[in-house]
Amino acid sequence: MALTADAASVVDIPYSVLDASSSSSGASVTELDDALSKAFGPGGLGILTVSGVPDFEKLRGALLPLAREFAELPDDAKQKYEDEKSFYAFGWSHGKEKLSDGKFDTHKGSYYNNPVEDRPCDDDELMERHPSYLRPNVWPAVELPALEPSFKNLGTCIVNVGQKLLRHCDAYVRSRKGDDRASSLERAVSDSRCHKARLLYYFPVSAAGGSTKQDTWCGWHKDHGTLTGLVSARFTDAAGSEVPNPAKDAGLFIRNRAGEVTKVNIPKTSLAFQIGESAQVASGGLLRATPHCVCPGATPTVGVDRSTFAVFMQPSFDYVMSVREEDASSVQTDVDRWSPGVTFGEFTERTLNKYY
Repeated sequence: MALTADAASVVDIPYSVLDASSSSSGASVTELDDALSKAFGPGGLGILTVSGVPDFEKLRGALLPLAREFAELPDDAKQKYEDEKSFYAFGWSHGKEKLSDGKFDTHKGSYYNNPVEDRPCDDDELMERHPSYLRPNVWPAVELPALEPSFKNLGTCIVNVGQKLLRHCDAYVRSRKGDDRASSLERAVSDSRCHKARLLYYFPVSAAGGSTKQDTWCGWHKDHGTLTGLVSARFTDAAGSEVPNPAKDAGLFIRNRAGEVTKVNIPKTSLAFQIGESAQVASGGLLRATPHCVCPGATPTVGVDRSTFAVFMQPSFDYVMSVREEDASSVQTDVDRWSPGVTFGEFTERTLNKYY
């Protein structure tokens, strides 16, 4: 499928509007409602940005350069921070995930941790049953001590803004369902201790061995959690100097409801949020997740790397994904891995089995 380099117009919500209390003016409430409908509703791209978040640019600037610093450590140092028991869902992961062609992905490395809870669980039995959610964080305190505070600071900022956004998503759903029976997205996320953040480093393409496959970064998928927070990627050259995105056809692409594929640009100054399938289920389909991928472009630029950060806000593994009875049939049609009574942990397993 050909990917257009024409960037789509993404709905933006100023943080000052998002942060307004429930006593906001009618104009602000209407403005938010319209924005959520355009971004997350059945006709939207499933993504929006939030501009003007206090300290965001400073926090992004502190964390993203550390992705390269860690990736350039000696292999034996990085291996100390791999966590095989969590299936590499905590700490460093490189060459452990498979691409769509079945080959192991060596193009990127990831550093995973919980952005808000260093040790979300003290129950050894639960930890053994759900290692990808409940294992303790792993930090390179000796080799790169700046990583822990920078990772947590930006991750916590994104979670806090995301919870404010979900509060308004709840109001959006209630206003259309006419009652409070819909599951609260904000409560599901605020009660959870299972959030996951991922610092990604895409290694520079060499002149000899660069792949030109458009799906080498991240293939087509929908996020299965509640809400994903994203920051604009940082590109650096061989000398470590920041450079603009060198390829117009590289970046985040989204397939809209009409099947059209378009590129989405995230400003450096803004946070982006994508709605996930868990929110689609809880809202009875009023909020819709969209398929998306991250592509390096047809001809990746030699010697330029890419660093970025994503926070996956999701319910607890034992959260029951309930819906109103009248919405169950349509939800199951659109999200085929959902069934009545399924927990988020079970839903995640079904998702991984289907796509991976």
